[in-house]
Amino acid sequence: MNAPSSGCRTGELSPDSLRCISLVPKTEPLNTDHSPHDRSRRIALRWRRAERDAADSLAAYLGHVVIDSRPEPLAWHLCWEPWQGELLEPLVPALEALAGLRGSYDGPRSFFYVLPRGHDKTGMLGRLTNWVLAFPRRRISAIAAAADKDQAALLLDSMRSEIRLNPWLASRLTVHNYVVFGQHDSRLQVISADAESSSGLKGDFFICDELTFWRKPELFNILWSGREKRPDSVFVIITNAGLRGSWQHDLLLRAQADTAHWHVYQAPLATTLASWMTPDRIAAVRTMLPAAHARRVLDNEWIDVTESPLLTYDLLAPCLTDCLWSPDDLARRDRRLLRCAELYMGVDIGRTRDRTVLWTIELLGDVAWTREIRVLDQTPFAVQKREIIRRIDRHVVAVRIDKGAIGYQLAEELEAEFPRIVEGMQLTAGRQGQLALQMKTAFERHRLRIPNDAPLLDDLQLVQQIETGNSGVPLLETLRGATGHADRFWAAALALAGLPMRPGVPATRGPRGTRSRLSR
Repeated sequence: MNAPSSGCRTGELSPDSLRCISLVPKTEPLNTDHSPHDRSRRIALRWRRAERDAADSLAAYLGHVVIDSRPEPLAWHLCWEPWQGELLEPLVPALEALAGLRGSYDGPRSFFYVLPRGHDKTGMLGRLTNWVLAFPRRRISAIAAAADKDQAALLLDSMRSEIRLNPWLASRLTVHNYVVFGQHDSRLQVISADAESSSGLKGDFFICDELTFWRKPELFNILWSGREKRPDSVFVIITNAGLRGSWQHDLLLRAQADTAHWHVYQAPLATTLASWMTPDRIAAVRTMLPAAHARRVLDNEWIDVTESPLLTYDLLAPCLTDCLWSPDDLARRDRRLLRCAELYMGVDIGRTRDRTVLWTIELLGDVAWTREIRVLDQTPFAVQKREIIRRIDRHVVAVRIDKGAIGYQLAEELEAEFPRIVEGMQLTAGRQGQLALQMKTAFERHRLRIPNDAPLLDDLQLVQQIETGNSGVPLLETLRGATGHADRFWAAALALAGLPMRPGVPATRGPRGTRSRLSR
């Protein structure tokens, strides 16, 4: 946030309504002509007044809090803009009711905000959460969830920054790792959607930050079911626009239809609300993003799911060939040759909503040839385990298996039975980016061969590149389509992860494929 805009006004911040939000400093500016002792006394009086006013209402708190604006920290009441008042008007009374300051609130308790990048989304969440924890009249249990640990850390950094800039908050709030402790034993737990397990969560205040970047809906479902146990809880979603047809978009449509319980706000399409997001700044950001992703995060437009695949058809086309073994090939193949084969397998685990895919490749020189893609739909874990073991017995030398929450037990059992062959891998957001980049590189260098199969090609293009992270690893979003949830993509990526590093080794043998068809 930048310096005050010309739209700033003066007046009194009403605790009951932000419809005509007006703010002034609560005390006169400090006079530097006073003695150091006198100045310290005046600062202490200001901090005590800020505490007293903030205890009476969230709106009054906003009239005092100093934020980490640029080029220098500034009181929020000096730089707020009218669109921010529009965002806060319905949310302030809901949070005041949550904290025990309003006894007869009957408005919405679920909020869905869709805003472009650079509009102080995470900062606003941190600012409001600090107040909820510092000035409640009862114990508050809060949970904030983000797409990954990096995004979760941004929320914590925002909260820490405003605690540092407002010393009158420091005695009321303590930040320790990913937990913030407040008054009346209130606390905020910050978690990420790529965490191993988050079952059993329930609370009074729920925050979902950047929801459209969450790969799967499982954590959201856990949080939503947890809030149902406390009907007076407040649920806030704040995010960029996402992909039409995704589970996040479906949730938005349902929220828009339920006006009795949800308040939904979407920034106008291709409109910049924040004065600090200048045309030059937006243009500079746009040059760093894929065009489709820029429309999402800068123009606030929900886009179609096929606009920005990581693996385009032009990238895949040169690697299409006749490479699969037919179901009868293994029985007919010479056992001596089979023992000499160098086979690797990747396993993406599913059960009811997603499929399990077993992807087997043969390494010939420096080229990986896809030999079998086994898709298991609605298959019990016991049967899945037998299928995996049967392939290990075919002289598979390395297996990399999805060790997420749903497949943790299966992966653990196979690791114990085949300790030098099977390795479970947590598909966190960072790990996904690394595996996806490795697979994209394999296609770019023509070192991976796949069959020409329409459902397979569709599935491989369900992984969308959002942008490139600071380390060069792509930030991804996995979509759900008619062919699945990119299950084949991740099985192939896991298979490649098991390959030895052999740079520069030429292919010395030709392919030994037969008919091009997927095993079902």
